[in-house]
Parts: sequence; structure tokens; C-alpha cells
Amino acid sequence: MTDRITMENHRRNHEGGWQLFQDPALRDSWGDCKKRAMVPDISAPYLCGEQEFFSIKENTKKLYAYSNRLINSIYHWSVRPLAYVMVDGHGFILKLYCGEEIRGWLEERGIRERCSLAEEHAGTTAFSLGIKYKRPFRTTGSEHYLSKFIDMTMYFAPCVLEDNSRERFGELELLGGIGIITPRTDRFEDYLATVITMCKEVCLHLDMVNTFYNFYMSETMGYICVDIDERTRRPYCLYHNSNIFNVLGIPFSDLCFKSLSTVFDPLPANREFWQVLSSNEYLHNASISLSIQGVTRQYIVSTMPYRQVSVGYEGMRFFISNKEQVSSFVSRQIGNNAIMTFGNIIGQSREIKQSIRYARKYAEFDNNVLIMGESGVGKDIFAQAIHNASSRRDRPFIAVNCATFPRDLMVSELFGYEQGAFTGSKKNGNTGKLELANTGTLFLDEIGTLPLDLQAILLRVLETKRFMKLGASKETSVDVRIIAATNADILEMVSQKSFRGDLYFRLSAFVLNIPPLRKRREDVVLLANHFISRVARRIHITPPQIAEDAVIYLSQLPWKGNVRELQNLMEGIVQIYSPSVITVNHITDYLNVIGAVQHPASELEEDAEPKAASPQPDDTSSLTRDAILHALKECRGNKSRAAEYLGVSRKTLYKWMRRLQVLG
Repeated sequence: MTDRITMENHRRNHEGGWQLFQDPALRDSWGDCKKRAMVPDISAPYLCGEQEFFSIKENTKKLYAYSNRLINSIYHWSVRPLAYVMVDGHGFILKLYCGEEIRGWLEERGIRERCSLAEEHAGTTAFSLGIKYKRPFRTTGSEHYLSKFIDMTMYFAPCVLEDNSRERFGELELLGGIGIITPRTDRFEDYLATVITMCKEVCLHLDMVNTFYNFYMSETMGYICVDIDERTRRPYCLYHNSNIFNVLGIPFSDLCFKSLSTVFDPLPANREFWQVLSSNEYLHNASISLSIQGVTRQYIVSTMPYRQVSVGYEGMRFFISNKEQVSSFVSRQIGNNAIMTFGNIIGQSREIKQSIRYARKYAEFDNNVLIMGESGVGKDIFAQAIHNASSRRDRPFIAVNCATFPRDLMVSELFGYEQGAFTGSKKNGNTGKLELANTGTLFLDEIGTLPLDLQAILLRVLETKRFMKLGASKETSVDVRIIAATNADILEMVSQKSFRGDLYFRLSAFVLNIPPLRKRREDVVLLANHFISRVARRIHITPPQIAEDAVIYLSQLPWKGNVRELQNLMEGIVQIYSPSVITVNHITDYLNVIGAVQHPASELEEDAEPKAASPQPDDTSSLTRDAILHALKECRGNKSRAAEYLGVSRKTLYKWMRRLQVLG
């Protein structure tokens, strides 16, 4: 009797009764099915192919993993005749959880794994409504559009997460959902509450996993979470960050839910690794040999085991770093960081602006840079600024003054050594500056003082990106950008065979010439006030002013020590005299005290020094073919303007054009 009534109601609904449904979502869904001219008596919903189903499962691995564990644990205690159904965000059934009798009953009605319960394939159901409107539904009997489903009751809740990113905050993402299907006569209203609760648990778990995942994605070490399958006891990768591939030296791929042996070679390899995993051992920065795709290397490993027996999951989190990352970490801890940027460079003169313009352009590329300029002009500041504006800004910046070490110490300082390499060496060896600078920048100051034999070794490193430590049996690979600096006439040194020409050309892919302070006199007072303000803040006094005659006097001094000399002068005057106004007397008195008496250069004297005012080729060794071509392009071929742009005379420009074979 009941079946006949249900069938009659279903027929009336198709004849127009659907328009009387109280639930607007149910009414609209039927209306959409009518618009599609969907036939109610189709034999079965759409069934996707095996290859399509494989792709569907690949795209829903996280939902499947966490829902599968939860549904299995709840289904184990179910006593009523029902089927739990897991679907993806498009309504495809990923898995059915039911006894054989219910499974056969469902398959007779076309419901099986791989079939679609979306509205366009299965008409109106709790599943299609939940997917369409992203909220829970229950449908029963004649409410279903297809005749095959009128003896069923369906309960469905979607798994929906809000996007928490800044760009898409609050947007809803439908991951899929969990439903229950029962015979219509065995319906139980609490089933809707059951699937709602299950989906909330899955969403809570997924949200927490996403939070942890995003956190570990930013981890600089390689991170991989290993889960143990509750049934088979086999380990698999639950999730990982992208750095794991850089650390292990393997191509990027999606490792989630893949067997752990696809990454770490199985026994008998990696015996220590597999023992740590099986024994839930805690490690902290332990040195372990790992065999990855047949290649064995030493790694630093930390672990965090986890286990919740009552919930049914356990595994271990691995944090893995290689020697290069450790070197990078050490280099940061010992304070070898570039702190200066282009914003720290003070000056408004045309000369310094031109140097900054070139330096900013050099920072965009990864070529080596040779910085040339007198002592005290700020070559180290430009080096730091270039590093901080480059793609290596988050990597180490290691500075070495080549003039401060004798030859033998320079070898170990640059290249390092293994333990026991020589008498008196450190017990655990020494990491050289080249290795510490790996992936970053090595700043070699006063490069002109480097001995010739070390120049040959450095040249090979620049060519091969490899070097041999003292006492080592194999080479070490490095990825380092070199910024070198010198106050010497490096081209003259090359001509005198005291500096290797091939090394010069390796280092001078980009050349930057920093003008001396006497060539940018309009910056003197600007710099002086900067140094005055800085020292005044440090000793907690009001910054003194500079008297007008002192301003003129400062701008006329020769400044043989350049910016460093000006800084020392201003800081000394402020701290020794504590004046409210700095006068010429303060300047001359302090210069007398330190034995550095200087006389202002008159305009006549400056004009009498043609070499200083109009650099000749030996003074303009920073000129390169690229610099000349760039200047000519900027000045549209006008050589007079190009010479002015480069800061040289027209005669000097012609000499360099002939020397570098620049046509024009």
C-alpha cells in the first residue's frame, strides 16, 4: 500500500506537483531537472571510467584519507541496514561502506562507486541538493526525481571549508561530503545529525591539517609527515613542504599518500632511518646517513612522533636539513648578514646617483660585480645594498677582507679544512667562508691583495662552482655570487702581472665605480649632518648645527679618506666638544689634535689637477664595453653627452671606444 502511494505521489510530482514543495531548494532542483528534460526512468546515473575515477581520487586524497578513517570507525558499530557514502565535490561516489545485501540493493538502482549523484546525472537527491547549496539535506521517497530512488531515504552533509587567505578570505570551498542511504521504510531522522557531526569532524581535522601544513610550508628545513596505515602498518607520506625536494636533491612531485619507500630507499638501505621510525624515537639535530634514490649523503634529522590509539592514528614528523642549509644557518648566527640597503646611501650628487642607478641594475642579475673606488668611499655598503636588492637577499652574505690574512690562513679561511688536515687544526675541522656563503653572496674586499696562487684557485671556483677543502677527499659544490672590491688600479696590476687578467674578467662582469667625496662636494654637508644626527642620538644630546663658514670649509677640504674620514671627523667633534654650533675652529682644532691637518683646495688648485678633474683611461678602469654602449644608447649616439654621462672627457671616451672596439 505504502509503495503504491509513494509511486502515485511520484507520478503527481512529475505532472506538476513538484511546484507545491514547501522547501524552495527542493522545488528549484526539480524545476532545473525539468528544464534539462531529464527522463525520470533512466536505468542508472552516469558512471565515470576508470581513468577519470583515478584522477578524481587523486584530487580528493586529503578528504578521502580523513573521512575514510572516520567512516570506518563509525560503520564498525552500525547495526541498522544502511550504507555510508563518501562523495567528492562534484558528487562522484568515492567509496561505499555497507554490507553485501545493501550493496546489491544499491547496485540494482545504479548506485555504486564511480557513479555521479550530482543533479545533472541523478536528478534531485539529498546529495545533489547538498552539493548545490552547500548545506545538509534529507530527501525521501517521492521527493527524489528519479524513479529508481523512490524506495530510499538519503541523508547528506557537505564538507565545506572557508578560505583563510588574505586574497579570498571567507570564500567557501566544497571538498565533498558524507551521506547515508537507507531503505525508505528504515529511515531514522537522527542520521542527518550523524552525517552533519561526521562532516564537522572531518572539516575541523582538515582545517587544522591545513594550518599545520601552511606553517611547515614556510619551514626552511625539509619537512615530511609520515603516517602509519592502521590496517597494514605500512608508512606513507601524509604531507610535506616544498623544501624537502631541495634538501634531498630530488625532482618535485606530489608525495602525499605515497608509500614512504618511494622517497627513502627500502631495507637493507636506511637501516637507521627505518629503525627510528619503527621505534618512535625522538631525535634532535642527529647526523644520519640517508639513501635517496641510490645516493647516500649525510643529513641533519629531527623527529616528532605522534600517536592517538583511541582515535586510530600514529606516525612521525621528520625535519631534515643538509650541510648547505646548516652552513646558511651558521652564517646567519655568527652575524654575517648584509644590513645596508640603497636607502642607507646618502647623497644627491649626479655622480653618486649614477653609481646607485648602476648598482640597482646590477642587483637584478646574478653576475659577479667588481666595485672600484678609493678607501673610505663605502664600497662595502654598496656590496650589501646590491645583495639586499638581489634574489639572494634571504641568503647568507659573507664578507672577507683579503688583506687581513696571511697566505696560509687565507686558504683555510676561504676554503675550510677537514678534521686532522694539519697540525693545530680544529678537532672537527673548519667550514670555509665559501661554503658558509653557499646560495648567497661572498664579498671579497681588497681583492687586489690576494696572492697569485690563491687567485688561480679562486678562478677555478668561479669557473666550476666547486673546490677542495684542505684534507678532503672530494670536492664541495657551491652556488655563490662574488662581489669584489678594490682601491687599487686593477688594470695596472693586470698589465704588471701582479693580478691575473682572466680572474679580473671573471670578477668584472659588472663594474661599479664609486666616486671619491671630493668629486661629489655637494654631498659633504648632507653626509656631515647625517653623521652628526646619528652620534647625537647615540649619546642622547641635541644635534648641533654647522656654522655657515664651517659648511664652506668642509666642502673645500680634500677628503683623502673620503666618507669614512668625514664620519670620524663629525663624530669626534660632537663627542669631544659637545658644541651647539660646529665652527671652523672646532674642525681645525680637532684635525690638529689627531695630526691630520688639511688645507682647503682652491678652485685654481683643482683646475690645475687635470687628472683628477678629467680622468684618463688608467683612472677610469671601470669603463666597460657594455657601459659605453649603454651610455651611447641613453644619449642617442651623442658622444659629448655620453662622455658627460660616464663622467669622463670626450677624448677619454674616444680612447676607450678604440680600445674596446666600440663602433660609432
